[in-house]
Amino acid sequence: VAAGTTRSVEPRWFRLTYVGGYLLLPLTVGFVVSAFRSMFAIRYFMVSSPAFFLVLGIGIVSLGRLAWPVGLAAFGGVLAMQAVSVHSYFVDPRFNKAELADAIQFIEAHPQPNQGFVLDGLGQTTQFWFYHDVRAQDQSPAYVFPLLGDVSADQLKATLADVMNRHAGVWLLDYGVLDWDPNRLVEQILARNYFPTFEHRLFGNRVIYYSSPPQTVPIVSSLDATCQNTLRAVDVTTYGTSASPGGTFPVAVSWQAITTETKAYVMSWRLIDASGHTVFQHDSEPANGFSATTGWTMGQTVVDHFGLLVPPELPPGQLSLVLIAYDKKTGDACQFQTSNGAATSPSLQLASIDVSDHPVQPTFSETVPTHPANVTVGGLTFEGYDLAKGPFRPGDVATVRLFWHVNRPITEDLDVMAGFVADQGASLGDSTMKLGPANYHTSKWAPGRTIATEVDIRIPARAMT
Repeated sequence: VAAGTTRSVEPRWFRLTYVGGYLLLPLTVGFVVSAFRSMFAIRYFMVSSPAFFLVLGIGIVSLGRLAWPVGLAAFGGVLAMQAVSVHSYFVDPRFNKAELADAIQFIEAHPQPNQGFVLDGLGQTTQFWFYHDVRAQDQSPAYVFPLLGDVSADQLKATLADVMNRHAGVWLLDYGVLDWDPNRLVEQILARNYFPTFEHRLFGNRVIYYSSPPQTVPIVSSLDATCQNTLRAVDVTTYGTSASPGGTFPVAVSWQAITTETKAYVMSWRLIDASGHTVFQHDSEPANGFSATTGWTMGQTVVDHFGLLVPPELPPGQLSLVLIAYDKKTGDACQFQTSNGAATSPSLQLASIDVSDHPVQPTFSETVPTHPANVTVGGLTFEGYDLAKGPFRPGDVATVRLFWHVNRPITEDLDVMAGFVADQGASLGDSTMKLGPANYHTSKWAPGRTIATEVDIRIPARAMT
């Protein structure tokens, strides 16, 4: 309105056409192009931003000429909106526009041996080249998907198989994937045929690491266990019996649908130590959700792959890998029964894993205690602890997981004392035990490692509820 009413040597129609054209022409061109090629990115309209701000300025000046308090209020309102926007840009992670840069930075901080990259979308190539090749100077190869042209799913699967055969594992970047692969076909193929090992979310996007099958002879063990006459666990495939701390233990369970399933089951993969403590747990639907049980039909066979990431803080020892399937809606665990008529159990024994005392493998992330601390005791630093959620009752056993960093060689086996203290400071009883599991006391701990140990403390019967 101000552009049309302001006195000027230019005619009114020229002023309105100039302002309107400058503001709307890029939008119009983008709309016309979108009729032939689907596209939209806010940055395409940046050329209109000077016109937009000029129009704001004309409006504010015009209001100020009518009544200076109104113009001042309009000017203050615009400044306030800009201040909120600038603050969000620097503080609110939802406004971060450098997801791919952050993804590359994270991966460079957690490199894996013989790794590759799968870019699911041509829109990733330029940014990936800049942040990966130029800035990080990483020589790990990248492969761009989806393939152009009329490519079948079988051809795409074969190409991905060739990529996986070249590497121990690949990182999948899903930045902007919906623009090029809206059905996430590349991710589906990887999740259904390889071993999802690690996933890290960066704002609205993810990086996912998929492990390739090891170059060893697979070990297939029969399970033949039914889950309440709906699902049948046929067999389990592993590639050995040992793993290093921080390493990956690939496992695949073959399922068969006895009926057309209506419940969405979640598979809970768990590592249990010799004392019965759960030292690792990962819950996911089959194939990372791409093969949900609600889509299974009677007689269908589905193979669920999982790359078990052995926690780097685990001490060496024998662990049991078990699987629990529970209803996603109710949380009720499925009761497994073997064909020999054994008693039902919610836990399905898959394999025994011998965690070695080898150096920690390059890991994806470090476990952070729920309750952090920083207390140095002798050659150890107490980094914090985890405590299972209550409520606890008198007579219950509370398991505390303690995290210790080894600063120097320790020649003796240290003790740890654990107990309860009342609000008034009176001791309710304590017990002393060797620090660490029976086969791995502190004299065997290697400097530089972080070791997590479990301590069971029985709550005294006289403790008040």
